Order: sequence, then C-alpha cells, then structure tokens
Amino acid sequence: TAHTVIASDAGPAPGGAGRRGWTIGRRLAAGYAAALALMAVIGVVSFTNTASLVTNSEWVEHTHEVLAETDAVLSSLKDAEAGQRGYLITGVDAYLEPYTAAQSSVDDHLAAVRDLTSDNPVQQERLADLEPLIAAKFEEMQQTIDVRSDEGFEAAREIVLSDAGKAVMDEIRALLGEIRADEEALLDERAAEADATAATTQLVVTAGTVVAVVVVLVLATVLTRSITRPVNALTERLREIADGDGD
Repeated sequence: TAHTVIASDAGPAPGGAGRRGWTIGRRLAAGYAAALALMAVIGVVSFTNTASLVTNSEWVEHTHEVLAETDAVLSSLKDAEAGQRGYLITGVDAYLEPYTAAQSSVDDHLAAVRDLTSDNPVQQERLADLEPLIAAKFEEMQQTIDVRSDEGFEAAREIVLSDAGKAVMDEIRALLGEIRADEEALLDERAAEADATAATTQLVVTAGTVVAVVVVLVLATVLTRSITRPVNALTERLREIADGDGD
C-alpha cells in the first residue's frame, strides 16, 4: 500500500542500521554539523595566525625602535663633535650649542636603547661597555674646549692630533655597529616569521573556503537526492494506484 511505501522510503527499518536507517532530519543535522565544524576549524586557525601576525608586527616595530635609537646615539655624538670642532676653529661660544644639546640627547637615546633591550642580556652587556666610552669621549671633547678657551687654538689642536678622541670614537662606532647588527638579524628573523604566518593564513583561508564550498555542494546534492527520491517514488506509486495498475 501507499502507507507501506512512505514508511520504507522515509523512515528507518525496524532494527536496521547504516545509511538507510538515517532519517532526513538526521541527514540535515549531520550536513550542517560537518559544514559548521569545517568553518570552525578555519576560524580557529585564522584567529591564531592573525594573533601571531599582530605579535610579530609588534616585535618588528620594536626592533625598528631599537635601531632608530641606536642611530640617534651615534648621530648625537656626531653633533657634539661638530660643535666641538666649530668652537675650536672659531672660538665663538655659539658653535657650542650642538655640543651642549648632544650631552643630554645622548643620555636620553642611550636610556631608550637600554630600556628597549632590557630582555636581551647580550645587548645590555654592550651598553654597559658603551657608557664609559661615551663618558670618555665627552671628557676628551670638553678638555679640548677648555684648552681652546684658556690656551688658544694651537694647544687644543695638539690634543686633537693625538688621536685619543678618534680612538674612543672608533670603539663607540664598533659597539654601536654590533648592537645594530644583532637587531637587524632579529628584524630579518621576525620579518620572515611574519611572512610565513601570513602565507599560512592565506593558504588556510583560501583552501578552507574552497573545501567548505565543495562540502556544502556535496551535502546539498546528497540531501536533495535523499529527499526527492522517496517523494518521486511515492508520486509514482500514487499514479499507478490512480491508473489502477498499483497494488
């Protein structure tokens, strides 16, 4: 009878198992669950990688700050030397303004580098070696300024020609170069990590979206067939009954 056909096509057989025992509701639930699970995986991976990208970007910015402050230390020392030489040549106090300004700016930039690299013991050791050298450089410059003021140009010139200040400055440049080299290596490493994370995120999102679309299409096709087949079968049986040919 028609009642028997509906029961056998739309519902599970008594004691049966497997695919034919799944109702349409269960198939729909399973399809939605699979799609949601896939989207959840994509979301979790994307969120994790995005958080990693943000962290890497922050560290890259941090490294740029260290490099900028390191360069500022050297730049301030150059300004101090320029002011010193200007005064030694002219004897005019106005030329000492860059020198005077550099005395405080060097300390500020050095403190910034020390704070930014507080988690790096190697850099902290270099900064500990750098501080007395900077102090010695300013002592040498101040000595030439005092001698120029008290004894004249030639006496100050003799101190400059001893190359004592140049030797100290060369040591300062070498230490600042080591600090910069380490930070540049860290920058390359962090930039590579950021690029790798970005590439992974793009791959996961692209591949996951394609897979999700395919899965949804497959599920839609399977579910549509599972619904339309019993309906079409029932329609055919009813037509046979109406024509008098059915049981």
